[in-house]
Amino acid sequence: MKIAIPAIPHSTIRSTRPIGNRGGLITVGYVVLALVAIAAIYLAAGQSGVTQAELAIATVLP
Repeated sequence: MKIAIPAIPHSTIRSTRPIGNRGGLITVGYVVLALVAIAAIYLAAGQSGVTQAELAIATVLP
């Protein structure tokens, strides 16, 4: 027994806000987030009482 699923026309699936030109902004946000994470790891590595295992965990699981 086959069940017929009606196709949804593309005209009914529309966003209310245009999102086409935000790829660059998203990329910049990820780069900034990565730089902040690298700076935090660098500063944490310089403190006393931070073991190599804790530094490895902080690097792998931000």
